[in-house]
Amino acid sequence: MLFVLFSTLEYLAIFALMTTLFRFGFIVHINRILFVSLVLMLFSFGLRQFTPYGDYATIAQVVIIFGALVLVWNVNWGHAALMTIITAGIYLGIQMMEVFFLTVIGTLETIESLEDRSINTGFIFQTISALLTFALCYGLRKCRLQFTFVRDGAPFSLYHRINMVILSLIIVTGVLITVLFKLASTYGIGSLVWIFFGMAIGITILAWLAIKRDGEYD
Repeated sequence: MLFVLFSTLEYLAIFALMTTLFRFGFIVHINRILFVSLVLMLFSFGLRQFTPYGDYATIAQVVIIFGALVLVWNVNWGHAALMTIITAGIYLGIQMMEVFFLTVIGTLETIESLEDRSINTGFIFQTISALLTFALCYGLRKCRLQFTFVRDGAPFSLYHRINMVILSLIIVTGVLITVLFKLASTYGIGSLVWIFFGMAIGITILAWLAIKRDGEYD
């Protein structure tokens, strides 16, 4: 029961972030969001508990979210890819900041030690991540800062220059994060600082290119 509750809270936070960033109505789409959250929860639980491929659960969830945007919301694949990758990247950044804070206060020693903690600790970690995400959503809406290069109903062109730049930056940032995660696992938790640094650069450049005051292009 607790798994259902906290997993649902986490998925709601992720979709709240996505709908905030890309100016989709959260409440308007709540039924679809709950349906996709249920699919994500069941798939993740089954993968982690009944197969040896639990380490791939996060990747599977990202793929499911991308598929849901295409199949459930009828978003074209270009929009769906950008929405999924950017939302997942920012949520990962929030979680990494949380991990970094836990290491500073001495609760964690390495990335792997997070997996050794109790189930209750995992639920607390999920709750804090979700609350931080909701707080970020509130701040974005309050400041009226949202992505406008993927507007609801706007056409997407893969060969449009700015979209090509953004896609390239996403790929470079993703590779950088992957490499730094490997370094963090090999050389210790201190390398997480470089993960934050890399993500900050990538997201800052994306924001500089794409975040505009709400209404500028309306």
